[in-house]
Amino acid sequence: MEYRKRVLELNASDDRGIQAIREKVKAFAQKIVTKLETKSLADFQIIILDEADLLTNDAQSALRRIIEDNSSQTRFCIICNYVSKIIDPIVSRCAKFRFNALSEESQIKHLNDIARQENMKINSAIINKIQKVSQGDLRKSINLLQTLSKINPSLLNEDLIDEICGIIPEDVIIQFINECNTKETKKLKKAVDNFIESGHSIKALVNQIGTYINSDGCKLDEKKKFKLIYILGDIEKDLIEGATPDISCLLLASKISDIITKK
Repeated sequence: MEYRKRVLELNASDDRGIQAIREKVKAFAQKIVTKLETKSLADFQIIILDEADLLTNDAQSALRRIIEDNSSQTRFCIICNYVSKIIDPIVSRCAKFRFNALSEESQIKHLNDIARQENMKINSAIINKIQKVSQGDLRKSINLLQTLSKINPSLLNEDLIDEICGIIPEDVIIQFINECNTKETKKLKKAVDNFIESGHSIKALVNQIGTYINSDGCKLDEKKKFKLIYILGDIEKDLIEGATPDISCLLLASKISDIITKK
């Protein structure tokens, strides 16, 4: 259809460099928009950039110039998780709309509706578990529900969902933190090697340590918890920006060691 020719959608996590901006976005933005006899379409085209906060600074600078030069015929929809990672010249040219995560009730209702329409035999405990691990991300929860639909209902349980989602067992989290309670470099390296060999994601480790230290089971004092949360935020940011997972895990272990062993 005609309107599809007027929309370009890119995921910036895949095309995050300046070359993609110059070759794809610029070329599309400069296309001549012909006026149509029908009034059903506006006389402009749209470029949608999803996860735009993953664009490099050079790519964002190039995007800014493209926006300035082609605003009369092209509209830009920039979607991001962290607006602080978008350069100010772009932010200042945009109208900002913030969207909160769905409430637990809304997400559970939507999942139940899908399960009923698809004739899935799935109990409320599993639906609640899907909602919990998805953390308000409806797309993630629907994808997970779709995956579970291929599994025999009698085999479904919360542990299986944790395994599918890459959730790290709490005892693994506690073991990693306890093994970091040392000032010896060799022992820290061993703790990191043990975790990497377990096959779990470093990003999941960062997220779940954050959850664990805010639980009743964590015995760290409030000052150490605060310091650790600050470190977790920095490491998560580095991972999003492309840091090497193994090095990030070693850095995390050393920071945990500094915090725990300090009197």
